Amino acid sequence: MNYRIFLAGHMFQTYHDCIKLLTYSASQSDYVVDIEGFEKNTPYSPLKNYILLKGSSKNIYSDIVIDFDDLVGSVGDDKTITVSPSTIEAEPAPDAVHYWKAMGVVFKIISDLSPAYITGYLLEKNMKKELEAFNSSLGRLPFAIQIAMNELMTDID
Repeated sequence: MNYRIFLAGHMFQTYHDCIKLLTYSASQSDYVVDIEGFEKNTPYSPLKNYILLKGSSKNIYSDIVIDFDDLVGSVGDDKTITVSPSTIEAEPAPDAVHYWKAMGVVFKIISDLSPAYITGYLLEKNMKKELEAFNSSLGRLPFAIQIAMNELMTDID
């Protein structure tokens, strides 16, 4: 399957780590990965990136918005899967633990990706709260995400 992923967030280091681990995991899972950055308009503008994961020769893409801090609001159409604190039922925290919960949801949505790289990174850095948040979201998808996934799957069939 192919994915177009738009990301936005404020916490620079955590955001950077999440993108790095996502793209590395995707490349190790035989996706062709293309990443693009957006210019910041002001010092307080969110960080924004666009990642294209191509895993098949079909020109059918699933759109995912990862809005780590509920910054961009409604983006895309009904077929866009939005992962944000409001859709994953997580409270944004100053220590950015909610970023890792969002990443767990993304790894659940894109089931080809191995969570081992993130798990290994968090263990190596002794980030226990972050690892717990990541692992907790690998189970059942939140209801809002399940609905979006069902909409997407009915359109592909």
